[in-house]
Amino acid sequence: MPERIVSAMRPLDTSQMELRQLQYFVAVAEEQHFSRAARRIGIEQSPLSRAIRALEHDLGVVLLDRSTRGSRLTPAGDTFLRHARLIILAIESARTATLSVAQR
Repeated sequence: MPERIVSAMRPLDTSQMELRQLQYFVAVAEEQHFSRAARRIGIEQSPLSRAIRALEHDLGVVLLDRSTRGSRLTPAGDTFLRHARLIILAIESARTATLSVAQR
């Protein structure tokens, strides 16, 4: 099944993507529910939803199928989740390595 495109007229622009959005997306994907993810992160559901919508807009694809019972990853969301986890891990690794060097 082809992915639903958020905006077919707009060129892909990830320049506004933030680490925070990636972390929020991972939480929603793992919890499969916006309210539970918001509690886990420690923010209100409304800003969490806005951040995920902005991420989807920046990417130009729908990452989550939303319903009143929760959220499910689309195939694009599943692919993005794998990459988001790698990006977060790489940033954490870079931070650890940098701090280690700075403490010598």
